[in-house]
Amino acid sequence: MAERDIMVMGIGELRRLKVVQSAMDSLKGYVGKYGFPISVYLDRHTTYKSSKKLTPWEEVEGVEPLSQFERALKELGLEVIHALSPQAKGRVERFFGVLHDRLVKEMRLRDIKTKDEANQFLEEYLPRYNERFRVCPANEADAHVKLPGHVDLDNYLCINKDCQEGQYHSP
Repeated sequence: MAERDIMVMGIGELRRLKVVQSAMDSLKGYVGKYGFPISVYLDRHTTYKSSKKLTPWEEVEGVEPLSQFERALKELGLEVIHALSPQAKGRVERFFGVLHDRLVKEMRLRDIKTKDEANQFLEEYLPRYNERFRVCPANEADAHVKLPGHVDLDNYLCINKDCQEGQYHSP
């Protein structure tokens, strides 16, 4: 499992977490705010897609290696769509590059030095950024499904250490 310690931006907040758990926490925040999406569009980073090579037996059996994140989404019944074209991945990477470049400059101008100051700044900055660069959807209908009261996301959005490496794999 990836154990890199990085600073990430999940739903408008900077935090230092392990990569896989950070993705799960971001999804939990998203679902809490908007509800369940119909599908989740992801790149093919090993956090989101297993890089495990199948054995000949697993190929015959039709075993699908899943990352911990894919496993959680599958258990929640969410469709996972992986970006397969360079163009699709490029759009996401370009967005993050622009956002990180702008954020760094804006934070320097405001002399922001701590994570708490950065998070406070993001509460003001992200709504302005989204207002300026958003593209209205062709269909305005909200396709999210509200989280049923009996579903505890923590039971799904967690690292399942009981899984066999061959079944749920995160490098």
